[in-house]
Formats: sequence, C-alpha cells, structure tokens
Amino acid sequence: MSFLECLKQLYSDSDCYIAAVDNEFRMLWKNHEQIPDNLLLSDFTIGDKKPELPIEKEIICFHCSGSSSRITPLYEEGVVKLYKIEFFKPDEIHRLFCRSQLLNYKNNFLGNIRLELAEILNIMEKDKENFPDDCNISAIDSQTRYHVLRTIASTVNMNEISKYYSGGMSTEYLSLSQRLEETAEWVRPMLEINSCAFRVTIAEQIYIDINYSRFEAAVLNLIINAYMYNDSANKEITLELTADGDRVCVSVSDNGTSADVGEIEKHLDFNNGFKKFSPHESLGLAVVKAMTDAFDGTVELENSPTGGLKVKLFLPRYPKSVPKVFRLRRLPTIISQYDPQYCIISKGIDPIK
Repeated sequence: MSFLECLKQLYSDSDCYIAAVDNEFRMLWKNHEQIPDNLLLSDFTIGDKKPELPIEKEIICFHCSGSSSRITPLYEEGVVKLYKIEFFKPDEIHRLFCRSQLLNYKNNFLGNIRLELAEILNIMEKDKENFPDDCNISAIDSQTRYHVLRTIASTVNMNEISKYYSGGMSTEYLSLSQRLEETAEWVRPMLEINSCAFRVTIAEQIYIDINYSRFEAAVLNLIINAYMYNDSANKEITLELTADGDRVCVSVSDNGTSADVGEIEKHLDFNNGFKKFSPHESLGLAVVKAMTDAFDGTVELENSPTGGLKVKLFLPRYPKSVPKVFRLRRLPTIISQYDPQYCIISKGIDPIK
C-alpha cells in the first residue's frame, strides 16, 4: 500500500483537513474542498522565515489562509516521497493544547502518587528496625508493602493504557529473540528467589517492528499475573517465543489448577474491570490487549495442560497495514522514581525491597 493510498484510506471521511503534495510540493490529493487546489511553499511561514525544500523533518508553520499547519515528510528507503500537510483551526489548536496539558498533568500527578507511596516504603524500611522483633509488626509491614506496591503498579498500568489511546509510541525494527531473552534473564532471579521456577524457550532470529517498551510492559504483566494467581505449591511459569509464517507467538503459562478462562477474558476489556468498585485493579490484561491491538495482533486465552492459564499473543512479523508514521507519535516519558517495568513487577513480587 502506497503512502498516498494510506492517506486516502485514513482521511477521506475525516473531519481533519489533510492534503498530500509530492516532493516538489505539487498537489496530489486533498480531503476537503476548503483546502486550496494549489499549495505553494511560499504561502507557509515559520516565524519570519519561509520553509525550503527538502523539508527533512516535521515542522509547524502558519498558512496564509489563517490556519496553522503541520508538514510531515514521508520517507521510503531514505528518500522523501511526499509531504502530508495538516491544517488546524484556532479551536482545534486550543483543543490539542488542552489535551497535551491534561496528559502532562495526569502523568505528573500519577508520578507524584508513586513518589508519595515510595516515601511510605522508605519510612517503613527506616523505622521498622526500631520496633521489637514481633511477628505482628512483620505481618503489618508485609501487608502494607503489598498494597503500596500494587498501587504503584496500578498507576503505571494506567499510564500504559493512556499511551495507546493517545497514540504516544514510536517503533523500531529489532531482534525480538534477543530482547525477550534479556527481559527473561532480568526477571528470572526475582522469580527464583521466591521459589518460582521460570522456564524459557525462545526461537532464534525472530525480528519484528514494534515498540519494545510497550511490548515488555505487556509481557511483564502476564508473568506477574501468572505468579500472583498461581495456586500451586511449587510454582512454575513458562515463557515461549515461536514464529509461524508471518506471525510471531509469545505465550506465558503457569502450572496453577483453577484458572477460569471465561471469567479472566472479561478483564481484556479496559472498561469491564471498573464497572463497580473493587479493591483489585484489573489493568494488566487490558495493557496486553491494548498492545496487541496497537500492533495489529490478537490475544488468545486457554487453560494450560495443568489447569492454569496460558495466554498467547500473536503479532504480525511483516505488518502490511497502515505505516507507523500515520498512527504513532512520540510523547514525553513519564516522570517516576521507579522504572515503569519495575513498578509492574512490584505488583506481584518485591524487587525494590
């Protein structure tokens, strides 16, 4: 699918005002009659300067019609093939500004919550040595730490969900085999020190175009769920990576005995887990579903051979849908005392202790 075909597919019936010009700024297509039939580069200004060809990176500029605009170069094999031009009216600019401010506010607010919770852990760690060696004190410490860490993890997962709804991602072509192996080796000692066997089978030479941080957050949620809800006396978690034709399959399974697949499937829906108040957040599976949806994949849940849960993530190795430049946009990183991936891990085990 060509860039121009993708633009037409995405924006033909859109309220957004979009035009496409070739690398010499000749009109190729527009989706609204209000856009001039011919767009001249001299009609655009950046402050008191005029943009010049080639435009090598995205720019924000002013059009003589009174609209602000964003010109994005679209590359193919390192060469600019065409420019996508978006026009914004004043009310749209205000809306985008408010949305950006709200996202920044939310991220900082949730980050502050994590900082306050982390301070509780620091106070407990520092002061509990002054208490007598009493099993009741230890129990209170353990229970408090458990709920604090779960809350820290919940704020991270809420931010994970919001990234998908805002399109705040970039991707890269990478070795999924190598990166997943590194993640597995990072998680392994945390599980094994808590008497949980961790079995990993990763096929070699599997490459994929993806945002690995978002992918890793989804996989970590599955691993921690497998640890938390495993009712076996000797816990085992299995992580597998295989490839079948044009698809990659990543699966996480456990050796529990009482997984209710029908009930668990409900938590794939982000809204389903919050229809009524509950002391247990259910964002982990929603993060997984959001990740697979964003990268044109699917999620399948089934019982593992021992009766526990097996979750399979299927992702395309060679995506043929809309190019990432149209649907993915980078946003600022989240401010947090702890790395987000550690926060997810902390929901089930305690690497910060």
